[in-house]
Amino acid sequence: MNFKHINPFAMKIVSDILKQKPHSFNYIEPDALVEDALSLMNNLNRSFLIVMHERDFKGIFCEHDYIHNVALRGWDSATCKVEEVMTKDLPTVTPQDSVERVMQLMDAHHVRYVPVFSSFYFEGVITLHDIMHLVVENREQTFDLPLTMVSEHEYRIY
Repeated sequence: MNFKHINPFAMKIVSDILKQKPHSFNYIEPDALVEDALSLMNNLNRSFLIVMHERDFKGIFCEHDYIHNVALRGWDSATCKVEEVMTKDLPTVTPQDSVERVMQLMDAHHVRYVPVFSSFYFEGVITLHDIMHLVVENREQTFDLPLTMVSEHEYRIY
């Protein structure tokens, strides 16, 4: 069976993903306590928070930051501030960048979140989850066989 392989990421750009995402409300101030950030993440059912001061993007605080920069160091989340442990130096993209570019940056920098800026204005965050969602939406173009046919074939690893 021959299937035409089309790269769905060559057709998609960052603004396509941002248009599909609901407006973000998972913001926190840099001087907030980690304990409060964790509570907010739990209440919002999110794995990350966007750290903003007034209208300025400062970084991302995520589960990984808590584990590696607080818990494993034995720091107290009730006294530690988000700005002390958040991720600051993330690669950035523009709304016009390709999704493929986002994937390359995530892989090269070993990150799960990429902030989006238009000029100097913060537009949002593209997550690894967003990329996975795009792949699932475009699975017919991404995989060699339609997913309904995968179970009909036996695959062996040699």
